[in-house]
Amino acid sequence: MLAATVALTTAVAVVPAPVAAAVSAWAAPDDVDATIERAQRAWSAGQWSEVRALLDPLATAPAVLDDRVRRARVLPMLADATLSDESISKDVRERLAAGYLDTLLEHDTEYRLPQGVYSPELYQMFMDRLQARERADAAHCIAERNACRADLAAARRERAELEKRYADLERRFEDQEVEVRKVVKRSRVFALFPFGIGHFYNGLVGRKGTVTPRERRNLALGGTFLALEVASGAAGLGLLLQRIYGFKCKRESGFDRRSVHCATAEDNRQRVEDTRKAEEVMGWIFLGSVVLDVVLAQVLFEPLSTAEVRRVPRRELDRENPAPSSPPARKRKRPRASIRPGAAILPAGAGISVRGRF
Repeated sequence: MLAATVALTTAVAVVPAPVAAAVSAWAAPDDVDATIERAQRAWSAGQWSEVRALLDPLATAPAVLDDRVRRARVLPMLADATLSDESISKDVRERLAAGYLDTLLEHDTEYRLPQGVYSPELYQMFMDRLQARERADAAHCIAERNACRADLAAARRERAELEKRYADLERRFEDQEVEVRKVVKRSRVFALFPFGIGHFYNGLVGRKGTVTPRERRNLALGGTFLALEVASGAAGLGLLLQRIYGFKCKRESGFDRRSVHCATAEDNRQRVEDTRKAEEVMGWIFLGSVVLDVVLAQVLFEPLSTAEVRRVPRRELDRENPAPSSPPARKRKRPRASIRPGAAILPAGAGISVRGRF
């Protein structure tokens, strides 16, 4: 009979979770405070079953869990009443009371149960639960610290490896040889001179060492035009001198052919005509070669020329050319020279002219 009474009391005192949720759903704040006051009076009178019947539905209610004052009143009182209710087995009492204390500490980690207000068993249980949580937190912190130390050690090893690789790459980069070309700026004026001078200038100015195929071509052109212009000029000049001093010929009216008179015999007239024609041919060959020489030198002209090519390590290159502390001043650009061919009208016909601007 006693066992049946205990079982009945336990069934009435422990309110199921669905019923507690339903009660907390419709309970108004005034009803909650009134219920807490009734439970307070029952707890003071030692009526543990009534305290549990009143507060157990409120243990999971948001109106209690979200309110710090109500939570601090309901959960310790309910845990004390549960732990003191001998109508429940000891294991069940301790498990339920520990659950209420854990809920209280989960919502407020700074909460401390006042000593001397509740039963000593509840205070001891609270201190045990608090120490267990602190040990768990300490173990978690230690695990996180060890993990952080392991990550730090791995990061340091990775950094040391990266620094070693960087130093090796930097050393190899500094030891790498680069090709340095010394470039000189050239003037187009020197490419205007005839007799192959412009081509010689294009091929030899500022260059040291082996002659490139392009420079060899310029030298060959210079030699060709030099020989052609000297030969045609010398032949034309010789024929002119022969006509003037050998045949005693002179012009009385500029370039008019009919104004040429020669103080020579009639039988030398044909020789004079042949000499004059050969003189004109040599003259046109000379002028044509000069014009072609200058125009071709201008076409093949390059404003920059490589004066020197050498290979040096990068560290020596950086030592020879340190980085400027401030950007250099911008220089004014000089107008570039221009060469324009054109037509020329002569008394004896038409010709080719070349205009240069510097």
